[in-house]
Amino acid sequence: DSLPVETDTDYQQDVIIHASWEGFFDRESGVMFYLVTVAEECLNLGNMASVGNSSFVTNTTSTYVTWEAPHPGTYYSTVVAFNRALEPSQPICSDGVTIDNSPPMLREVLVDNVRLKPGLVRDGEGNVWMVDRNGYRQPAPLCRNVSREVEDIELWPLLQLPNGTVHPGNETDCQLYQELSTRTYMTEENLLSLRWNGEDQESDIYDYEVGMSSTESPDLPDILQFTSTNAHPHFTTYHPNLGQGKQFYLVIKAINRAQMFTTKVLGPYIVDVTPPAFAGQIDVTLEEHDGEQMLVGRWECDAFYETDGDDALLLFEFAVGHSPESSELLPFTPLPSSNALCSATLPPSCVSIPVTSLDWQLH
Repeated sequence: DSLPVETDTDYQQDVIIHASWEGFFDRESGVMFYLVTVAEECLNLGNMASVGNSSFVTNTTSTYVTWEAPHPGTYYSTVVAFNRALEPSQPICSDGVTIDNSPPMLREVLVDNVRLKPGLVRDGEGNVWMVDRNGYRQPAPLCRNVSREVEDIELWPLLQLPNGTVHPGNETDCQLYQELSTRTYMTEENLLSLRWNGEDQESDIYDYEVGMSSTESPDLPDILQFTSTNAHPHFTTYHPNLGQGKQFYLVIKAINRAQMFTTKVLGPYIVDVTPPAFAGQIDVTLEEHDGEQMLVGRWECDAFYETDGDDALLLFEFAVGHSPESSELLPFTPLPSSNALCSATLPPSCVSIPVTSLDWQLH
């Protein structure tokens, strides 16, 4: 599946197919001519002369032919040699060449140690998705008015249930969320680790390359030049330039065996390894609700804040102990969404704990 002397071709973008051969001989009368077909299957002598419109057949004294295929696909060259007595050889078929002029697909990119501000996006078909702080998406059909449209919705993986089925989505309070921010924060310095899914149904994946750039340009990443993953859909590197406050873009390239490629640019990513800060105080009271004693802590909405990042990325947990910063009575637990004493706000500013859930009684 190539011109004479050239290396055999298995995959290509061009619709021009070359076929060449050698090794046919006849000691008595020599080879007079060749019957050659290029078709979507290997043929025998009986059906070589009756090929369809998407195939090629010719008689030639040359040892190569060239033909323009009508469409992408896999094509096989079959050659039969005839001697001067018009006796045919056995048909010999090539291993085929695949024409692939469509680029591979890249989707479901997950970067380790990153946090997003949860937000809403809308795909090209009008479907609305909630993207959580870890980068997974789930349906949020009621939030169309506060979402922004994105081109590559499949770059965000679907959130799945423990049984492997796709999460059906929750009833999202759209007033609590905004359009998904374009910024993503990394919580690890000098380390980049990511994975993704890639596919090319026509010619398979040949390789992936990953780079890091200071700009959104997909061509020449300047922080980390394109680095091969040896066709593995994952990549890990230690890089000294990924320090606190560093901003960069990820560039992922998928290359198929026909050398067609797809490039995706993600980001910006901002390295943030500093802890959140607190200004103010937590007021603790003992209150009664529905006949039950509740320990209630309240603070100002802006009391906890990020010094270098986005306040909406904060996660809140609470604990109860005998002394400041201790948790022997109740270990650290995520804040409940809301109850009668603490309404749902972003960020939260209240937590209430039933006294009966503690290991001691308050006096």
